[in-house]
Amino acid sequence: MAERRVSVSRGLSVLSAAGLLLAAGCSAGIREIYKQPQETRLEAVRDRLAPITSEPDAHYWVRVCEPSKQNVGLAVLFQRHIYIAQPIAELPDDKMLTALVAHGIAHHRLHHLGQRSGVLTLQNVVFKVGGNFVPGLGYGKYATEPLSEVAMGSWQEMAADAKTVEYLKEFGYTGKEWLDALVYLQEHGYAERVSQLVMRGNDFTGRIAKLKKETQ
Repeated sequence: MAERRVSVSRGLSVLSAAGLLLAAGCSAGIREIYKQPQETRLEAVRDRLAPITSEPDAHYWVRVCEPSKQNVGLAVLFQRHIYIAQPIAELPDDKMLTALVAHGIAHHRLHHLGQRSGVLTLQNVVFKVGGNFVPGLGYGKYATEPLSEVAMGSWQEMAADAKTVEYLKEFGYTGKEWLDALVYLQEHGYAERVSQLVMRGNDFTGRIAKLKKETQ
């Protein structure tokens, strides 16, 4: 019995360590511009949105980042970090910035990053353990991990879109501001990144069509 408890404890330690490694690695490619002048403006937007969320005292780090090779316009990463690309952050359109920040908060409030991390970590452990019994099975994670991210990302984005519209309406807007922001990202070649999954172009088409029906 004692050996079994030690084994379970070690297994949980492996899961925790894997989760931390995934969290640490997911910010790769996003370079924050420290103390960028628009940071204060983004933080003011965040503070105005906070009272309408289900956890108004939660703190979100809203920062400006450099345009990346993937041309990410909005990145939602672990530990409540939300990044907006410098060219977008410098636009005079406060409604667009409010919509982008609201969408980042929506992903965090719906616990989407934690869900992805948990599923992928468990999946990797299963393949690793299975590889001890079936030669080559351990490499299966490289084929299934991207598919799992895409599958989770699809329904999570729909849920986050709906929550964003809800926040904007409670804020006093129409909700169409998020549709306009998503169209802007698509038309200007920007991507949205949530954890490790990057969406762009045609990935936005279905969401835009759905938002048009719901907000117009």
